Amino acid sequence: AMDFRDAVLRSNEEAQRRRNRREALDKAKTHARNGNASAANECYARAVDVTPEMARDVVEALRREGFESLTAPYEADAQMAYLARNGFVQGVVTEDSDLIAHGCASVFTKMQPDGTGIEIRYEDLGKNRGMSFVGFTSEMFLEMCILSGCDYLPSLAGVGIKKAHS
Repeated sequence: AMDFRDAVLRSNEEAQRRRNRREALDKAKTHARNGNASAANECYARAVDVTPEMARDVVEALRREGFESLTAPYEADAQMAYLARNGFVQGVVTEDSDLIAHGCASVFTKMQPDGTGIEIRYEDLGKNRGMSFVGFTSEMFLEMCILSGCDYLPSLAGVGIKKAHS
């Protein structure tokens, strides 16, 4: 059960997401007026608010095609991570790349209309060229992600991913 503090944090997060969607819509309209269709489409995608009706339509379409689906009660991160960590699914398709920090072995994100995107595999973090994760434990990686900003806490002033990594 969510306690009062969690509810306030989630409420603040939702308010920030609404502001971000409004800003993205404004940017999309500006790009469209300036003839930059690619940038406009990218901003329009960030401006979309998925409604319960939209989610229901997707679930019904999946069911008609013979696919099972689960609906998380609120945030799906923990549920998807549980399914991945326990072998019920091999990976997760999401716009939320932080699922690696939740313990998903494979996350497919930033999917384009043609189906391409980015796969992030936990086992490949040690091969990262920008920051070295050699010797990092899963706890160290999670702590780095939390320090650099997460859904449940406000970001720490002056602490980005590089500082959190060090």
